[in-house]
Amino acid sequence: MRVKAAALACGLMLSACQTPSRPVPAQRSGPVLSAETVTDWSQVVGRRNSLRARARLSVDGEEGEGGGPTRIRSRQRLTLERPNRLRVSMQGPLRTPMALLVTDGARYELRGADGSHESGSVHRALLRQLTGLDLDPEQAVDLLLGMPRLSDHPGSRQAVALPGGGLRVEVQDVRGASAGQLDFDAQGRLRAFESGNAVPALVVTFDDYAPVDGSPFAHRIEVISGGARARLQLWDVELNPELAADSFRVEAWGSAEPARGQGG
Repeated sequence: MRVKAAALACGLMLSACQTPSRPVPAQRSGPVLSAETVTDWSQVVGRRNSLRARARLSVDGEEGEGGGPTRIRSRQRLTLERPNRLRVSMQGPLRTPMALLVTDGARYELRGADGSHESGSVHRALLRQLTGLDLDPEQAVDLLLGMPRLSDHPGSRQAVALPGGGLRVEVQDVRGASAGQLDFDAQGRLRAFESGNAVPALVVTFDDYAPVDGSPFAHRIEVISGGARARLQLWDVELNPELAADSFRVEAWGSAEPARGQGG
């Protein structure tokens, strides 16, 4: 017993004399955010070439074509493809047809439920005429796929940490002019974008992220542009679906929408 007690006492003394081990630093989870977060996110979005979804749109603007405030509430079936092809079928609150817009990128055709019809070359004011938003079709496609188009001649990027682990990235073009400001959350997902020196100003927020085909996709997008504020809620989202060859042919009209899986 005395031997065991002596050995125990010696062990306790030795343990008391040992240098305490340093705590192992906790491993950081999630992506490492930096100015290259823009490139990382652009690569994720760059794999998206087309989209098909259902949507609920609400638009409130300062002034419409008739001189009064713009107010739109509609359900939509969206089909789009890079860089600027769109098919938008709009329904009213009671799911009554409102309008159908199709553009192949160069030409467009717009039909209203009242029998109105117009067609021609795609122009800058096309979507403003329909929704009050000062966006061209290419900008709209980029935003719906999850990333605004920045400068064609990117320059420097400066990153500033945000509360909660997020990051704000200021992007400049090669001339030193602001190309935009992007806010990312701690998971590296784009949350907000503000245009640089563009006129009119463009502010976009991305929310309600959920995975689609293995990558986070924003199902709620809010856009402020040209005096109008639009909120778009998406569901039944398909990325890179197989589209029929005539999905965006402006002459292709019928009494029914193309079946899902057949172009919109």
